[in-house]
Amino acid sequence: MSTEEPIICNSCLADSGDTTDTQPQITINKVPNGIQCKICTLPSTLYHFRNPHSRTIQKTTICYKCAKQRNACQCCVLDMTWHVSLTVRDKLVSYLQNQDGQQLQGSMMTPEATNVMMKRYLALQKGKLGGAQITSDSKALDTLLSQGLEQSIATLEKDIQSSNKIKTGLDKDFEIDIKPVLAHLPLTRTLQGTHYMSFFLYNIDSSIPEWKIKDSVTSVVGTNTWCDRDSNSIIVNHRANAGGIKFANQSLADKFVRVLTTTPGNNYIIQETGLMRGVLMVDRFKIFVVPWESGFSTGSFGATKEQSLKLARSLRKLIVSESQVMPTVTSDVNNNDDTDRKRKTTKKINKKKKKDNKKGTKRVTSLQL
Repeated sequence: MSTEEPIICNSCLADSGDTTDTQPQITINKVPNGIQCKICTLPSTLYHFRNPHSRTIQKTTICYKCAKQRNACQCCVLDMTWHVSLTVRDKLVSYLQNQDGQQLQGSMMTPEATNVMMKRYLALQKGKLGGAQITSDSKALDTLLSQGLEQSIATLEKDIQSSNKIKTGLDKDFEIDIKPVLAHLPLTRTLQGTHYMSFFLYNIDSSIPEWKIKDSVTSVVGTNTWCDRDSNSIIVNHRANAGGIKFANQSLADKFVRVLTTTPGNNYIIQETGLMRGVLMVDRFKIFVVPWESGFSTGSFGATKEQSLKLARSLRKLIVSESQVMPTVTSDVNNNDDTDRKRKTTKKINKKKKKDNKKGTKRVTSLQL
């Protein structure tokens, strides 16, 4: 079992430089195989902790091996020494080694493959990649900085302004790819005839807290023991507007499916595909439910903020496309009910008018006129 400590910079740890006893302690939580590394795409350990100076939660986005190879922080993916993006770091190291700034050494540029197999191959290599060979070695860095740092930085800044091609973070250097995330989502599953304990939830409004979803599921199955408090029985990613729930046993999961499939308005069938989606109502919002055979983890909804946001956009497009082909079961039922009410009301009014005409209305003869 690996005992390596995560590589996280002081900025992500919110190190204010205070060394007194009042400095808040940070508890780093560990989730094995909790994320998919954004660089090598391999499953890796997720570390998450709360920033002591704010209410935000920091999470690692790349694995330990990729961070060590690139001398980068696992959270912000910036160089640990200079705290700049890896692209800028490699350019700077190359300029410092080549004072004329015209010829760059290929070995100082971190290779980033686009093919999944090549990404994983690079992750298994030992040693440092690109400029990490310099910034991770204090002696090599001191030698490099003694070679005219100010002049080289000035030259680099001019090159950046003229080309405008160097970006400030690794997220912007590579196109956000959520195909691996979408591939693991059970969007082609149907609720009918399934016997799974985990379920995928989407169309979760950002205003809905996790506890309200728990209460809604409790009201459906009739007990609050459906989830195991010691495990991730419910995970909600509000950036992705999605989440997952897992029942403690199969009987509760079957009851959940039975209630959704038999209660009018709590499900709909997509006419084009024949797939049934469950509908869980929370604060007048419809949360769609799909069975999840493989289960889920915190990384199932995007390993980074950008991936989660892009997943939310993709799911919104799915909802729009499904709404165009799904039958309006709920609305038809409501319309039928309204029609019946109107007919009954009309009949009552007509009967009342007839009675009033017979009792209280008298014919006026010509003599009376």
